[in-house]
Amino acid sequence: MSDLRKAEADAAQSSGNSPDNGALSMLATQQSFVGDTERAIDTFNHTSWRQGLKILTENEAKTFIADHQVRDALQAILEQTRDRQIVMINEAHHVPRDRAFATLVALELRKRGFQYLAMETLSGDMEAMAARGYSLESNGYYNRDPVFGDFIRRSLAAGYTPIAYEADIPDDLEGDARGEYREEKQAQNLIDRVLGKDPKARILVHVGYGHLSEEAFDLGGGKMLKQMAERLKAKTGIDPFSIDQTQPLPMNDNGRAAIFSKAPGRSFVLVSPLSGNPFSESSAVDMYVYHRPTTLVRGRPDWLDMGGYRKPQEISAKLLPTSGRRLVQAFVAGESADAVPMDQVLVTAGEPAPVFMLPKGKFRFAYQD
Repeated sequence: MSDLRKAEADAAQSSGNSPDNGALSMLATQQSFVGDTERAIDTFNHTSWRQGLKILTENEAKTFIADHQVRDALQAILEQTRDRQIVMINEAHHVPRDRAFATLVALELRKRGFQYLAMETLSGDMEAMAARGYSLESNGYYNRDPVFGDFIRRSLAAGYTPIAYEADIPDDLEGDARGEYREEKQAQNLIDRVLGKDPKARILVHVGYGHLSEEAFDLGGGKMLKQMAERLKAKTGIDPFSIDQTQPLPMNDNGRAAIFSKAPGRSFVLVSPLSGNPFSESSAVDMYVYHRPTTLVRGRPDWLDMGGYRKPQEISAKLLPTSGRRLVQAFVAGESADAVPMDQVLVTAGEPAPVFMLPKGKFRFAYQD
């Protein structure tokens, strides 16, 4: 709660005409951590990073829809990665839904022989985390989100070896040099910590945003930044299969409705038999995955049930606030005090209380005002 209040105060200093992207992005992340998922998306959409998104015209949209098939995303991923050694999947850091889908991908790839799970957020002693079976708050930053925490928990239970590959950037590096160092070091860490020891290792790499791009990012002024995936491919000769969840549908409302009417599930891909890259409109990544709009059910996003894995549970009246806001939390019984909760949600006095979304198991409950 203290981190949320600080982020709210920092964002409040941002001018509406000239948004402070860093402050708003941090606020969106903190909102997502406390289960305020839809407000997090709205907050991030006020950054200038989300302004000016290309939307196809009505005629362009009709042509696009006619040229594309709509297929289940998970099934398409499994088909396309059957013989791949490295798969990369990204997330928007303020959207836990991306982590929920990545969890499903990870569990299915594990059944198909993937052994290592490399995560941008991870830090600390990975052997200890694997032996413990769950992450602590100190094992990263984005893993403080309960959906991310359980992504790690379930992946460890499935037998993945966790890999921390984030770069430790020297303090004296500034500007573009920091980006160059980070992308290069991330790629080299994956080699040093996995491929150098196990050249045939099959790895799922979880990243934020554009680190999975196989094309350089235009920094402006004639400067280009090669991303981690492009560097890893050049160093190893291994072509990663990259899955981007962060691109919005380039459609107006009518186009979206037409696509959603054909989508077989919550997550889908658009396939173009006419394209040289049938799952993506870009040569930078191999596949775009799209998700249906979220519907709130008893105050929680519908995707959080994760195919029946999590089920609604009423929050005990003794945990509810009598005034103001309160963060109510559910921890796995037996995990340490500094473990990441299985679920947590912000509750406001006088408003309908949301529910916990919990899998089978025993839990202990706590709250923060």
